[in-house]
Amino acid sequence: MLIKKNNIFQANIIISISLYLTLILGFFFNEDSLGGAIDDYNYHLPIVLAFKRNITDSLLIYGSNEMIARNSPFFYIILGSICKFIENIDIIRLANSHIILIIIIFFYKSLKIKFYYVKKEILYLISLAFFLSPTLRSLSIWPYPLIYAILFFTISIFFFLKFENDKNNNYKYALLNILFLAISSYFTPNFCFFSIYFFFKFFEKYKFTMRIYVLIMLNFFLALPAILFLVKKKFFFFEYDVASINFLDKINITNKIIIISTITFFHLLPFLFIIIKKINLLKKKFISIIIIYFISLIFFNFPKEYNGGGGIIFHLSNFLMNNNFLLFFIFLISLIYLGELTQRSKYNYLLIILLIPYNLQFSIYHKYFEPMIFIIFFLLSEKIINRSYFKYKNILYFYVFQIFFLILSLSRNFIYNIKIQ
Repeated sequence: MLIKKNNIFQANIIISISLYLTLILGFFFNEDSLGGAIDDYNYHLPIVLAFKRNITDSLLIYGSNEMIARNSPFFYIILGSICKFIENIDIIRLANSHIILIIIIFFYKSLKIKFYYVKKEILYLISLAFFLSPTLRSLSIWPYPLIYAILFFTISIFFFLKFENDKNNNYKYALLNILFLAISSYFTPNFCFFSIYFFFKFFEKYKFTMRIYVLIMLNFFLALPAILFLVKKKFFFFEYDVASINFLDKINITNKIIIISTITFFHLLPFLFIIIKKINLLKKKFISIIIIYFISLIFFNFPKEYNGGGGIIFHLSNFLMNNNFLLFFIFLISLIYLGELTQRSKYNYLLIILLIPYNLQFSIYHKYFEPMIFIIFFLLSEKIINRSYFKYKNILYFYVFQIFFLILSLSRNFIYNIKIQ
């Protein structure tokens, strides 16, 4: 038994080093598995350098002219301040590439809390798969605010899980959860919508007590500077799109419902067999799915020529059939799949609903949902993953999918010219 345990430990170390080395190689070969990370980096670098020169003046003109960006200025202030002390931007990029390690550490620590009954070696292997994430790899190599938002969001979940598992002294963990979620939202405002999920969880515990009022006030206090800044700047990021799009298309929620559902379904494919074995939709739930399905089909209007993402299934459908028939078919399967998840817990339903406002902008890229789907699925979803899942063969399926998606991402310009952003 001891020999077997040592062999597993050695195997995990070898896998860790090997995956880490692929990231370092990616850095030196300027990997961009997202396909747009380099362009985003080059576009935002002048904004960083502007904040390096003068923070106050840059804030005054941020959101206009050459300082247009669909992000909070928080990232540019921090990176610009760092550039004052470290002139070589490649050194900063190399340091930034190790952010993925911190995400993996907190994800692993969170897994150990939620799945305390599972062997640590298996949880460790699951965590290491994040080295294969095209989003984390690209945004580690090419600094962008989203990766820091994911980092602090993961830390906020870590403290939330501590809150749920510490029955005696958990209030401090609720406070820490709110603090780190706020930091995450300062990097990427979209993450603020998950505060709704955490609020319901905290309310379930504290009801109408002074503690819940303090949590509400803390949320408001942390959000106030950002709200005032956005009001002053006339919510500039709503006016910025990757391409021109009319207002009616911009507010068409059915575009988000169809595309986000299919992207979520795609990233949950490694766990498909868990759900398929147990699908037992209630009649009311099935009727609701059919209504949502046909209403969404009627109003769906995501232009295929628009350079705003759409997901792999949307592009595959238009490439193979020159229409959305395949997309609509997968959308129906996705609704049934997600309907089963929501049936198991009202909080699963809430998490899936929050994925829509989480993607506020019209463009819908895979990078906003990968690896977020895995983080939410493993750490926040309820009554889906149980002890029977944690077998090495299931982890192998997870790795195969991650490797497949990474290879597909790296070679998207060579395989049928499919854009999978």
